[in-house]
Amino acid sequence: MDGRAVELAAGAGELVVYPEQSANFGPWDIDRHALSLGQPARGPVKITAEKNGLAVTRRVGDASTATLHYSLEPGASVLRITVELDWHEPDTMLKLHFPTHYRGREVRCGTPFGSVLRPQLATTREAEAMWEWPMSRWATVSSEGERSGLFVVTEAKYGVSCRDGNLGVTLLRTPRHVGYEEHAKAYPAHLSRLPRPATVFTDLGRHTIELAVGHYELTAPRAEQPAVQADNLFTVPVAYRGRPLASAFGGIEDGETLIPHWARPEGRDQWVLRLHEVSGQRGAAQLKLAAGWRAQKVNLLGEPMGAPLRGKTVTFAPYEIISLRLTRK
Repeated sequence: MDGRAVELAAGAGELVVYPEQSANFGPWDIDRHALSLGQPARGPVKITAEKNGLAVTRRVGDASTATLHYSLEPGASVLRITVELDWHEPDTMLKLHFPTHYRGREVRCGTPFGSVLRPQLATTREAEAMWEWPMSRWATVSSEGERSGLFVVTEAKYGVSCRDGNLGVTLLRTPRHVGYEEHAKAYPAHLSRLPRPATVFTDLGRHTIELAVGHYELTAPRAEQPAVQADNLFTVPVAYRGRPLASAFGGIEDGETLIPHWARPEGRDQWVLRLHEVSGQRGAAQLKLAAGWRAQKVNLLGEPMGAPLRGKTVTFAPYEIISLRLTRK
């Protein structure tokens, strides 16, 4: 991938259907036995050539259809995957699996403000109980040291599992709506202010799900970090047709795991830039500021933290959240 080998195992990109009938709290719980009953979708397929890749269509489950569009754009470092589903499987979970030979002890999962490491080897009772994890749109599986691996980024998916290098992204679940499951007596549906759903099962119907996979390396350039890809790949650029304006902020050099996330104006000559360290690293980055601008660290309440930065170097600690107030001198 992008000229670098990725240690994929047989069955990469495989859809797996899991029957789900939770003992309690179906809308929230995924029981361990459900993940032992998965059936890969391996029926007849129809393969169609497209402009930048292939489309693979097949039956999934008892009455559903899935089309996976694989697209590799010239110059891109990721393989784009679009999953189109016509889904009619109640009490079912669908995952997209990427089995690999990466056996690092931990998997890195994105969070709203950085990332977290979770065990993929069932070495303790606590690790064995972590069969489904929350993530914020990206996850990586790698060898020890995170110098070689695979990342998956999604547009809007937040569940993942991983055991022995097999990374599985949860695409959808179809339990009963709250008020129609086993605890309906505690939440009578007829007392709800919401209209009655067309079906008592969630997520039935048509879906379009966007993902991408790529080669992961902890020290990769900032533009190739999965936290950046998760934002850039699925965000439509905003067109600007006004007169040209010079930006106060020209980017960051070095400190590749320090990622700019948002900006908030505070006036004509002042605004706040938020940065997140996303991979547990310590270092320093160089701010590229326009002439006449300076930066100062502020806390989450916007209160100054010490004197303005000397020069344009900002130091950071593992998983630190940094707010910089940029002011025109």
